[in-house]
Amino acid sequence: QHIPAFERVIDEAYRVLKQDGIFANYSLNKQKLVKLIYRILGRDWIEEDGYVNQFYLSKANENQRLYIEKTFKGECQARYSEIFFEPGLKITFPGKEGSAIGFVDSLLSNNFGLWSSIARQLSFHAVKK
Repeated sequence: QHIPAFERVIDEAYRVLKQDGIFANYSLNKQKLVKLIYRILGRDWIEEDGYVNQFYLSKANENQRLYIEKTFKGECQARYSEIFFEPGLKITFPGKEGSAIGFVDSLLSNNFGLWSSIARQLSFHAVKK
């Protein structure tokens, strides 16, 4: 999520990864329901890629997935995680070590998109063939 030269980084990851190695790219998800909550609460919601303060911020998108699939020459899997963890709304207790809610959160993480409208993270996973 903090990589302005995304394609260059993916190319390098592919180059250095061993055959049958697993690649995972974690980025912020474009959470539709959370975006609505931000608007209701009058908070800023950053949608577009670019610099925020001193950090580059990019949310996971279809172009990233397609580039990973092209580079790794196969389908990549999408996984949604951090269902309850939302620091922008001051919901950070699920991220604390030993948190029971954090444990449940990890169990709810999935590849099915069930939580796609609220999950904070969207990761793409691919295998180098």
